[in-house]
Parts: sequence; C-alpha cells; structure tokens
Amino acid sequence: MPKSPNRINPLGDTERLRVRQSYVLEQMVKRGFIKEKDAKKAKDALLFSAVSDKRSLMLAPYFLNAVKADLLPKVGEEAIRQGGIKVYSTIDIAMQKSAEQALSEGLRVIDKRAGYRGPLLRPDLEQQKVLEKELEAFKKHAFLETQVKKKVWNLAKLSKNKKDLPGAIRNIGLLTPKNGLVIGAQVEKINDARSEAIIDVGSSRIDMPFSSLSWAKKPALRKVSEVLKSGDIILVKLHDVQGKMWASLEQEPLINGGLVSLDVKTGSVLAMVGGDDFAKSPFNRITQAKRQPGSGIKPIIYAKAIDDGKATSRSIITDAPRAFFDPGTQEFWRPRNHTNKFLGDITFRRCLRSSINLCTITLLEMIGLDRFLSLSKDLGLATELTPYPRNLTIALGSAESFPINVANAMRILPNGGLYSPYYLINGYKLRTNEEHRIEKEATRAILRPESAFIITNILQEVISYSNKERYLSKVQCEIAGKTGTTNNARSVWFTGYSPKVLTLVFVGYDDNRSVGSDEWGVTTAFPIWASYMNDLPIHHQRMYFEEPPGIEWRTYEAAIPQGLDANGEIEKRLIREPFILGSAPDDTNTGTMMQDSFDQSAFAP
Repeated sequence: MPKSPNRINPLGDTERLRVRQSYVLEQMVKRGFIKEKDAKKAKDALLFSAVSDKRSLMLAPYFLNAVKADLLPKVGEEAIRQGGIKVYSTIDIAMQKSAEQALSEGLRVIDKRAGYRGPLLRPDLEQQKVLEKELEAFKKHAFLETQVKKKVWNLAKLSKNKKDLPGAIRNIGLLTPKNGLVIGAQVEKINDARSEAIIDVGSSRIDMPFSSLSWAKKPALRKVSEVLKSGDIILVKLHDVQGKMWASLEQEPLINGGLVSLDVKTGSVLAMVGGDDFAKSPFNRITQAKRQPGSGIKPIIYAKAIDDGKATSRSIITDAPRAFFDPGTQEFWRPRNHTNKFLGDITFRRCLRSSINLCTITLLEMIGLDRFLSLSKDLGLATELTPYPRNLTIALGSAESFPINVANAMRILPNGGLYSPYYLINGYKLRTNEEHRIEKEATRAILRPESAFIITNILQEVISYSNKERYLSKVQCEIAGKTGTTNNARSVWFTGYSPKVLTLVFVGYDDNRSVGSDEWGVTTAFPIWASYMNDLPIHHQRMYFEEPPGIEWRTYEAAIPQGLDANGEIEKRLIREPFILGSAPDDTNTGTMMQDSFDQSAFAP
C-alpha cells in the first residue's frame, strides 16, 4: 500500500508511486524480508497488471453467504468471526460459473425488451471539461506499458462520483478484455451517416454498429443520435477481442431473479445465484424471497392424483366454465384459464402439459384440500414462514414459498418419489482441527416411483415442443420441465431436470410489479434455464430417466392439430402411455381420440 494514498494514487501519479515502491523494496532487502533479485523482479513488474474490478474476484457470494448462515447455529458467531474454519461445501465450481453467466446474460436480455433508460452519465459542459482533461491524463499514466495497452478501462462508477470526477477517474479499474465483458466506456463520436458510434475504451477506440443498439428505442430506432451523444458514459459489452474488437450497447438490468441447481439424488446444492449483483444487493432471492410459484407447483398436484388412484394419464377431465365451492373461504369461485378459452373434454396428460387451470382445481378437489396441505408440509413447501392457506387457489400456486423449497420439492419427480432436505455443507473443520461431518436426514418416500415417473414422462413433452433445437442443442439426455407464471406475471419460473440435475430459475422485480404483459415463464425463465442446462458437460451424454418395475405401457392414437394426411383426413400418430401396473384402461382405444400430444405446450404459463 502506498503511503498517503490520497496524494500518491497508483493511477494518478506513477512517478511518485515508483519512488515509493523503490524505497519500500529497498527497506525489505535491507531488513532481510526479501533478496535483491526479488526486489529487482518486483521493480520490473507492470504497475497496473493487478488492477481489476473486485467483483471479478468474488466467487459464488450468494452461496457463501448461505453457507455462513447454515454454519452459524452449528459453531456460533464467535468462531465464525475468528475465522480459520475449513468448510466442505457441495458447490460445483464449473456449474456455478455457468449459472452466474446464464442468469446475468438472461436478465440483460429481458431488461432490454423494455428499452434503453439512458447513459450512466451525460456530462454537462463543466463535467465534460473535467472528463476530457482527467481521462487524457489517466491514459498517459495507465496505458504506457506494453501489456497494459491490452487492457481496457471501466468507467462504470463515474456516475456515482459526479461531485469528485477527478478522484473517481484516478481510481478507474483496468480489466483484461474478453468476449462478453461489460464495462463502462465513453462515446467519443456519433456517426449517423455510417450508423455507428465510436467508443473509447481507454487503450483503443472501437466501433459500436447500429445493429448492436437497435433495441434501445421502441418501436424502432432510426439513428444512433436518438439515444446517444458524444461524451456519454455508457455500459458496453465487448466482442471479438482477439480480432477487430467492437462493442454493443448494454445497461444494468432492473429486473432480478435467481437460479439454483440441485443434485437429484442427494439434494446437495451444486450452484446458487441469488441475484444479478451481490455488491448491489446481497439479498438472496433463492433462499430469502417469498414468491408465488404459480403453475410451477401443478406437477405435484397431478402426481398426487395419480398416486392416490384418482386419475391416470389417460383420464378425461372436463375443461369448462364452472363455479367451485371453496371449503376454506366458504364462497364460490369462478376461475379462468390464462387464454380465457375452454377446451372441453381433454386428457390428464394435456391438462398438465398445457397447464390448464380448471383441470388442476378439479384434481385438487378430487385429492382433498387437507391431503394436499399435508403433502405440502411433507415437501417443505408449507412452513411457519410460508404457511399455505386452506383454499383452492393453492392449486394455481397462490401460496408463497422460498424458491429453493420449490426446487427441492420438485426433486421428488426425478428421484423416484423420494424426498430429503437440501443441504450446502458436507462437513467442517474447526481451528482446533476438530472435524465434523453433517448428518444427513434420511430420505422419505412421498410418492410411489411409478407416479413420479408418469409425471416426468408428461413433462418431457414440455421440453420437446419448446424449441429444443434452438436452446438445448448440446443436450443428449432425457430432460423434463415445467413453466410457472403468476397473475400479472409478477413472478415467472422454469423448473426442469435431467436424471442427474434439477435446476430452478426465477425471474421477477423486487417490488413484485409485473414483468410484462407479454412475458411468461417460457419467454423469460426458460431461456436462462436452457442456456445453463445446455452448458453442463454431464448433459452431453446419453442418460435416461429410470423406469420403475411397476410400469406398464399402452399404445394410443392421437390427432395432430391442424394436421391432414394425403386423403384430407385428420393425421394421426401413435403414442405410448405409461400407467401404474393394473391401472391402464382395458381398451387401448377407449374414449375420444384427442388432439392431445403435439401442440406447443411449452407456451402455457
């Protein structure tokens, strides 16, 4: 650390810094702390090679905070304060990095759909004079040495220090450019004739083409000068850093969310991202936010209906206007579907896959409200902090839950109906070298494995018809999932799983306002979920959901909506339907042939 850092700033006065550095190194040699060759090596090192944004050094901050909270009752606050505890956590570092990148990029994409909110700083005349003088002086000091020329500056914090721009500029961080890096930069020039802006990133000037900022204005941007002006401090993303580097326009998202990934068998937390930026908000939206899961909770109800023998995947359920008598409120309730349309008699399979509200409420009535409330407690959904009301609206996910509890409850589907609490710590070692292993709670059978398998088989179709080629091109294993969208799209979800990994993504504003009238789980949370799952090497190999021994299969004909064969008749396909042994209908062609299996079901809420 330099003496008097207010006077000898590493990025403000390199000559005085070098003098101070030389003095300190000579004193270290004189007093025997280092050898002369070490001092020479240190003097020859680049001054600015280690200057970076502190956030780049933070790994899994939301996860680490959750670990600390989990550790606190086990060792006490004093032991944590003193430090020296070695914790054996469940995190997978590669998966964590993929999760952080997927959530960050996904939230930016969603946020851009609302348009550009403006530059970080649009300087007035006085501020512009200061910026020109101080930024030019900074360049002369910071980008002299060969390797430093390959770095770029980050001006993102200038807007927070408008009253002391010279001080803020002297503390600008330098970063090594890489594809996808988001930095603060300055607009040097606007060229509407060429439909581009020239961006100053410190060590060089790069282009920002019109196509990269066309999202900034709705309904359509006509020229660059409509949104940017020369001198603006803006956020940009870097591209093609090894070639002719260029930039695209960015902004910090206002929308937020979280992602959690669990080991299907054990419940160990493999990755956790509790928000877009821990430095701005350490509030963990995965473990601390109470949100309505919406339709994301429906698979549990359908699984319970099959498990109790109330229905099979081939059962016909009527989707029609109806008033339900709610035993909790003692009132009649007339719910509707998200499309405001009714489909009549449809199969259990289509009801779940297309997320039909009235069918789900009908099934909850068949199960019994109290039985489902008991199940919710067994799954860790209904707790003291998140109690479930005794009314029928819980069928549509009206009761608040912590996202991590929703994820862990859904784990019973790929885990053969078995439940166990999630966990973040395998063990820890105190400063005294005393080791402790965390005792895991025993798994409990909540559903028959056959019931869980049948629901998984249905939810596989949600993935199959949600543009898998576009989002999941690397995935070679079986995969299933379910969307979730609450009223007015205040919370949007996607929970999905492979035979090994279950991942939940939640997206929403912290003030619980609507994400947007045209936003659904499939348009917001699903792309983030798919980007992450597609990136995991474990999914790049063949894996299949384990079929329990008590399953029997039957074959049915299903119509393809709007599909006609060569004779002008409705086109048909054969589908195989799983049943719990002994529950399949005797006649494979019983009931009306349904337009049942080939609609775009993933676009249900």
